Amino acid sequence: MKNILIVGAGIVGVSTAFYLSESDDINITLIDSSGLASGASGKAGGFIAADWNGPDSNSLSQLSWRIHQELAEKFNGYQTWGYRRVTALNLTAEIGHRKCPQFEHKKFGTNWVDPNVIVSSCDLLGSPNNCAQVTPKPLVEILFQNSKANLVKAHLKSIIRSTDNDNRPRAVIVTDGEKDWEIVCDDVVFATGPWTGNVAQSVLSKDEANVTRVGGQRIHSLILRPPTQLEMSAHCLFVQLLIRGHAPSEPEFFARPDGTAFICGSADEEPIPSKANQVKIDSNSITELKKAASSISPQHFSTFEGSLTEVIAEQACYMPIPTGSSSNPLIGTISPGIHVGAGHSVWGILLGPGTGKVLAEIITQGKAISADISRLTPDAIKNPKPQNDLYF
Repeated sequence: MKNILIVGAGIVGVSTAFYLSESDDINITLIDSSGLASGASGKAGGFIAADWNGPDSNSLSQLSWRIHQELAEKFNGYQTWGYRRVTALNLTAEIGHRKCPQFEHKKFGTNWVDPNVIVSSCDLLGSPNNCAQVTPKPLVEILFQNSKANLVKAHLKSIIRSTDNDNRPRAVIVTDGEKDWEIVCDDVVFATGPWTGNVAQSVLSKDEANVTRVGGQRIHSLILRPPTQLEMSAHCLFVQLLIRGHAPSEPEFFARPDGTAFICGSADEEPIPSKANQVKIDSNSITELKKAASSISPQHFSTFEGSLTEVIAEQACYMPIPTGSSSNPLIGTISPGIHVGAGHSVWGILLGPGTGKVLAEIITQGKAISADISRLTPDAIKNPKPQNDLYF
């Protein structure tokens, strides 16, 4: 029996557990100090696209796109986590400018942008052929429920290494804040998102931590439920918002099939706390998001006094950002028995299932089989390859 410890119970960690569970001779323990999907995997927008990634991660992107479709069909994701194909638009919206309203977006079928908004430009970014959406938290929950993993609410303190087997792990010490205990393991997987760099600094060697550089940027978001009689077409809007007298902003609006809308703003540089359940919300950022939402469609998104729109959530999470020499996600083996899947930036929900699958392959079969991750591995950081000339 092989014992696997996965640090981090977000979409990458849970997907790894899900695919490891296909093997009969594996015992899986997930540890997370804040619980299941407590960070970005529970608060992200869930927009996914088949071919928006660069060439280094395109193979993984294609794999994960297919997996999302397969999971939706297998577990009724259409109902359970709101999987559906969508149209993505990039539009410039002007408010308070002395121009006649323009309706560039209408030709793409949108029905929830206010007719008084001046849409001065609108481009099709993607169609239902290559764009979709999910609600991340219930997806993670279903994957966990269908894995063999045992979830432990604890924090990793240290790794105990073998002295006669390539310095592999043989156990870890974890704590719940009151007591410490040991968990036997043969492999450790770091799926700790924006906390990966900090965790690596605390429990890995200097050389190991040097290739595991992942930090985070905070992003605020809202979930709103417009009045029930107002339907929203299946569109995800990436908006450049120009309001007279205000600085430009770039909010994103994702209409969800349950009748809610996810709305997020730009990232800020607020330092990351030690745990996901300690993330603070900046009230000014939430207020600005509400103003942006109301300006795009007051009948759908106004949250001011007298409005019938319900505020479901005001939240913030940290997006995992590579901070080393590469902007790619970091996936693969750091040293014998020590693996990582982190740094996916805005594509964590898209790439999470594919990352979990290839990590499971690395652990059980010694290499990634389902996707080419050769430019995403820790070894690629240490020994960079010349860049291909091919790109979109």
